[in-house]
Amino acid sequence: MLKYLGRALIAASLTVAAGVAVNQILNNGKLSWSWGYLAFVFTVLGGLVQAAPQTVRSPSEDVPPPPPARRRRTGSRREYLRRMRSAVDQMETIGLVTQAEFVLRTRQVYVDVMLRPRTVTDVVTDTGIGPGPAEGAGRRASLASFLAGGRMLAVLGAAGSGKTTLARHTALEMVERRRFGWRHRGRLPVLLYLRDHAASVLGDEPGGLAQIAAAAPWLNGAVTAEWLEQRLDRGQCVVLLDGLDEVADARHRSRVVQWIEDQYSRYPDNAFVVTSRPGGYDGNRLSRADVLQVQRFTSRQIRDFLHAWYQAIEHRSREGDAREIDRIVQELAWYMMRRNLRDVPAEEAERAIRTVLQRTAPDVSPEAFLRYVRRSGLLLEHQYRHYGFAHLTLQEYLAAALVPGHASRRQLLVENVSDPAWRETTLLWAARADASPVVEACLEARTVTALSLAYACLDEAREVDPALRARLDELLNTTSDDPDEIRLLDGVAAARALQDTHALDDTGTRICAHPVPDELWARYASHSDSDAVPGPGADLWTSDISRFLAWLNGLFGDGASYRLPSPSEASQALDSDLYPADRTGLYAAEDDWATNADRERIVTADPDLHPHRPARWQIAAYPELILNHTHFIIRMLAPLLPGDLLATRRVCR
Repeated sequence: MLKYLGRALIAASLTVAAGVAVNQILNNGKLSWSWGYLAFVFTVLGGLVQAAPQTVRSPSEDVPPPPPARRRRTGSRREYLRRMRSAVDQMETIGLVTQAEFVLRTRQVYVDVMLRPRTVTDVVTDTGIGPGPAEGAGRRASLASFLAGGRMLAVLGAAGSGKTTLARHTALEMVERRRFGWRHRGRLPVLLYLRDHAASVLGDEPGGLAQIAAAAPWLNGAVTAEWLEQRLDRGQCVVLLDGLDEVADARHRSRVVQWIEDQYSRYPDNAFVVTSRPGGYDGNRLSRADVLQVQRFTSRQIRDFLHAWYQAIEHRSREGDAREIDRIVQELAWYMMRRNLRDVPAEEAERAIRTVLQRTAPDVSPEAFLRYVRRSGLLLEHQYRHYGFAHLTLQEYLAAALVPGHASRRQLLVENVSDPAWRETTLLWAARADASPVVEACLEARTVTALSLAYACLDEAREVDPALRARLDELLNTTSDDPDEIRLLDGVAAARALQDTHALDDTGTRICAHPVPDELWARYASHSDSDAVPGPGADLWTSDISRFLAWLNGLFGDGASYRLPSPSEASQALDSDLYPADRTGLYAAEDDWATNADRERIVTADPDLHPHRPARWQIAAYPELILNHTHFIIRMLAPLLPGDLLATRRVCR
C-alpha cells in the first residue's frame, strides 16, 4: 500500500508543478510561489513514502518464496524388475565341486526342479545320493504349482540338488511373467540369500524384511524400504529366502528362523519359500511351513542338462581357438575309448595329448592345458589327479568327432562292431558319415551285438549302401532250420525292439521305453505252446511272462538280462513322465514272483485307478460286442420276442 501511496503523491507533485508552469504562462511570466511550495511538499512526501518500505520491510519480504518441494521418488516397478533380472540371469555355481571359468545364463542350462510333499523325517534320512528310496516315488510338481498367497514352503534338498538355482529361476520366471498364470501375474519376487544378510538379522535391532531387501547391493537404491513395504502389506510379493542351512551356527540359525516367522506374521498375505539342506532344517523347523523335497532328476532331465551345460561350456571355452581345443580334447577322449577308460591318471593324460599339443599349441604345456580344460568344466577330477569326462556320452561324442578323415580310426570301429563299448561312438560317427563299411562288417560278424548295431546304423547313419539295406531288410524274414541261426535272428529282433531304454537310477538299471511288440511276442510263441497274445486290454498269466523272460534272456551272450520292474520302479517310471500316465499300466513283480503269482500285479500312475478299468475305446465298443454275442440267442428266441426289440437290434447294428 505504501508503495502505491508514494507513487500517488509524486504524481500529485508533478501535477502541481505542471500547474505552476501553466499559471506562469497565463500570468505574464510571474511565478506563483504558493503553487511552487505545494509542488515541493508533494514531492518530498512522495519521496519519503517511497523510502519508507525499504526501512520497515521484514526480511521475509526480501527473500523470494522457495519453490514448492518436489516429491521424492520412492521406487519404480520397472527398475526393480530390471535389476532383479540382471541379478538372477546368470547361473550361480556355488556348491559345485567343479567351478567353470565361464559364466552361463540361467536359461541356457536350467532343467525343471521338481518337488514332492514329504515329512521332514523322510527327507532327512534321504542322502540324495544314489537310487532313491522305494517309498520316494510320488507325484512330482513344479514350485509354481505350490505357490499361493499366505503359504509358507520349506524346500529341502541335498547339496547340489538345485535349491538355489530353483530360487533364482523362480525369480527370473516371475520377472518375465512366464508359467505362473494369472494368480501370480504382477507379483514381485523378493530374493534374499540368508548367508549374506545374517548380520542384519542377528543384530540387536534386527531389520525388517523390507529394509533388508531394499538395502541389497544389486538394487543400488533403486527402491526404498517404504516402497517395498507397501507391496508386502498388500500381499503382492513372493518372498524367496535361500540357504537357511548356510547360517553355520545352530543358535544363530534358530534366531534366523524366528525372524522368518516374525516376517511371515507381519506380511501374512505373501507367499514365503525357504530353502535348506535337510540337516540344517531338522533342528530349526518353521512351525507353519509345508515341507517339499527336491526330487532326483529323471534320466531325460540329466540328459537334457548335460547336453545344455556342455554345449554352453564348449561354446564359451572355444572362443577364438575352437579347432585347437577340439582337436586336443578329442585325442584324449579317443585315447580313453581305445583303452576302455573312464578315468585316467594325470601323467597318462599328459602323455596322451603331448604330441598333438606340440603340433597345435607348442607354447602350452600338457599340465597347463589340463588345468584349463578342468576349469572349463569339460574334465572332472574324479579322484586325486585322476581325470575323466563328466559323462560317458561326452567322451563318446568327442571320440566320434575325431574319426572323419582318419581311415585308421574308422577301421578300429569296423574291428569292434561286436564290442558293446563302441556302439554309441560308432553311431555318433555314423550320423555324419557313410556307415557302409561298418554295416558290411556287422553282416560278416553275424553276432547279435553286431547285427543290432547294423540295424541301428540304418536309422542313424547319414548314408548306407542300398544293397546293404536290402540285405538287412531280408535278414529278419529269413526262415532257417538251424537252431543257432534261429536264435541269432531272434536275438537281433529282440535287441532291435528293446534298444530304447530309460535310466531308473545311478546303478545302471534301465527300463524299456516301449511295450514288448507283437512281432517279438510272436517269435516267442512260435517256439512255445503259449497261445497268449499281449495287447491293449489283454491280461497275461504269470507263467506266460516267466517263460517269455526266460526265452528272451537266453538270446544274449553279452551279460544283458531282462526282468519285470519292481512295484516301486514301475511307480517311479510312471511318475517321471516316461510314459503317458493317464493310459499306462505296467506289469510289476517282487523278487520271488515267478514262484508266487500273488507277487505280480499291474501298477498304474493313480493308485485309485483300477488296472483293469476299461478304456474309452473299449467302452464305446461294448454295445456292438453285446449284440454280437447275443445274436444267436436272439435268433433262437425270435419267435417269442416282440417285433420292436428285433427292429431295435437291426437299427443298432
